[in-house]
Amino acid sequence: MTEKLKVLDLTDCTKLRRTPNFSNFTSLETLVLARCSNLLTIHPSISKLQLLETLNIKGCSSLGELPEEVCSLQSLKQIVMPQNFQLLKLPERIGNLKSLSSFVLNEHPKICQLPDSIGGMANLTYLSLHGCVGIKELPSSIGELKMLVELQISTLSIVELPNSIGNLKKLRMLTLCRTKIKEFPHTIGGLEMLEILNAHRSWDLTDKNLEEIGKLFHLTTLNLAFTSVSRLPPEISRLHLQRLEVGSIELQQVPALPASLKFLAVQALDFSLVPQPSSITDLEHLELQRFSNSTKIPRSTWQDYHSKVEGAMLREQPSYQLPSRLSALKLRGISPLPHFSNLINLTVLHVIDCAISHLPINPGLTHLRELFIRRCKSLEKIPGLSLLRSLERLELKGLNRLVEIQGLSELESLQYLILSSCDLIGQLPNLSKLGKLQHLELEACPNVRAIEGIEGLESWVLDSHGRTILERLLDVSRSTWLSHRLPMGRDSRFSIVNFLHYEMLQDRISVHSDDDDSRSNERIGEEILQALANSNIYIPVFSRNYASSYWCLRKLTQMVKCTTESRGKRRILPMFYDVEIDDVKLETDLYKSDLDKHQTNFDHSEVKAWKEALIEVAAMRGFILRNNSYEEVLRLVTEEIYKARKLLDVDS
Repeated sequence: MTEKLKVLDLTDCTKLRRTPNFSNFTSLETLVLARCSNLLTIHPSISKLQLLETLNIKGCSSLGELPEEVCSLQSLKQIVMPQNFQLLKLPERIGNLKSLSSFVLNEHPKICQLPDSIGGMANLTYLSLHGCVGIKELPSSIGELKMLVELQISTLSIVELPNSIGNLKKLRMLTLCRTKIKEFPHTIGGLEMLEILNAHRSWDLTDKNLEEIGKLFHLTTLNLAFTSVSRLPPEISRLHLQRLEVGSIELQQVPALPASLKFLAVQALDFSLVPQPSSITDLEHLELQRFSNSTKIPRSTWQDYHSKVEGAMLREQPSYQLPSRLSALKLRGISPLPHFSNLINLTVLHVIDCAISHLPINPGLTHLRELFIRRCKSLEKIPGLSLLRSLERLELKGLNRLVEIQGLSELESLQYLILSSCDLIGQLPNLSKLGKLQHLELEACPNVRAIEGIEGLESWVLDSHGRTILERLLDVSRSTWLSHRLPMGRDSRFSIVNFLHYEMLQDRISVHSDDDDSRSNERIGEEILQALANSNIYIPVFSRNYASSYWCLRKLTQMVKCTTESRGKRRILPMFYDVEIDDVKLETDLYKSDLDKHQTNFDHSEVKAWKEALIEVAAMRGFILRNNSYEEVLRLVTEEIYKARKLLDVDS
């Protein structure tokens, strides 16, 4: 029977360490080994599967290599690769896979190079290397992929592209986000079918060879945001661009922009050098961001950046005239604000990091459906808010001086209301008129104690810790609200740890996290020990249940050991969520009671080491985050990590 089998699915066979011999499966077309997390070896007989079209090894995190025998599978069209933080060796003859149409090798930080043979994949149309931070250069043979339509090489350490890339005549999308490339190759103009070119947050990218982009007549999307491009070439104006994003602390001149633009986003220090967008009559979406000291930048440009920002702060910024067809406007760090009176089509307005005392709402904004106001720390009031009778979503975050939200009770179309880090707001207006309200979210608003006008929650008292979410069930005869909280800390699957992990990966910082407490009573595994030994910065997250986990305590003790032995080359940055520093110092019963319970199951000397580690780390400079939003937490922690890495680099 096995000779006729076409699909073999071994998903979640976690005890599988070696695949079976495939010699009797010669009709197989699909082989699925997904999430076989302990799989170490694929049997060489896989070469017998000459009809195999799909090989799925996603989640095979222990697999150390893709065997050479795979390269003989001439019918193979797709390999679904694992995301593997351990080294995964690629076969040198991988280019022999002539039928392969898609090759996705994402999130493999320890792969340092691609085999030169990769150019032999004659039918490859999609290649993605996102998150392969160890790759510093691409083989020139990549230019031999004549059928390639999409190339994703984001979050890599490459400093240049091979000139052969200009030979990719069918390429339609090229993504170079978060790389270290300094210039486009002079052959970039040879990508005659290119429609999308995205180099977002490739901070080192300069103007060199940028004029070659003027030859890309099919280009509709160009993203040069957060780069070091100082001026756009005049050739840009001849393109039929639909979407343009450009931004740099070096930006000095922007030429006349294509009249075809529908979407424009500009980041700059000095907007007097940027042409007025009012001439782009068909523009629908506009984003303007002025760089400030709060802008997240790579540490390599830290000193030069801040000196330029301080100089730009002294210059008066122009007041913008906006095209009347705008449907979305997002402003960040812009002051004074442009006039909104002619924006009768505007449905989305975001105002972020703007130094304003009030946000005037005029009758021209009657079609507005989404209003976000974030980190406008001087904002005291929002006059005219009650005019927004079409508003469906309102987000107010980080407004330190806002005392009340006048007109909120009149927003009869409001469906989503989100408040975060609004310290002075003590009471919300009565919400009984808001019949369409479905979602109310409160985070880090310590003085809000009750909500009036929500049926069934009149006596319900809010807790200032974590995030509180209220959701209305609209499919029942009587309006019913459900409430739940997302606590801050490792006790929630929405933990800040997950957000922080993702943020670090996006910035090409190799990061390891381990949240799995379902461990047997054993010592820390070799994988964790190696991860700790290879790390320079440790971030223990202290929650109320932290000390109940012997696994967390063992890791903490190892962090302290590694830091002590490093002689100042490693740092611990503790985070205190729903606990006090005194709890971690063992001056209260919270952690002490958990440690007392551990005494019955673990050696006295080990528990003593845990106590000493807790007390030592509690004395270190960290973060007390009881009343901060996730967004604020991320900003504080990532800033501190950049500073710590800079100091550690200098010291080493």
